[in-house]
Amino acid sequence: MKKANSKGEKLDPNPKNNCGVSSKYCSATDATFKAKDLQWVQCMSCDQWFHVWCVRLNNRTYKEEEVFFCCGADACPEAIAGLNGEVYAKYVSRKRDN
Repeated sequence: MKKANSKGEKLDPNPKNNCGVSSKYCSATDATFKAKDLQWVQCMSCDQWFHVWCVRLNNRTYKEEEVFFCCGADACPEAIAGLNGEVYAKYVSRKRDN
């Protein structure tokens, strides 16, 4: 059974099917990726999963030594940019320019 988050969005029970960026700012589903090709990164603090595309505007796998935090004092700049819509705005701008 799907649950809803605090924003009322339906959530899939598989955590890797729900990008931590709200559906309002998740551009990976709009991009030309097949779901199986999307790279994911997990917050090392809260375990939330994110499409790499939604936080970096590229689909390159995070290196093992790279750390990713979406919350707390250690939140990464790319996580903050993804969560507040900056990455999505860049995506929309690029799409419009092409």
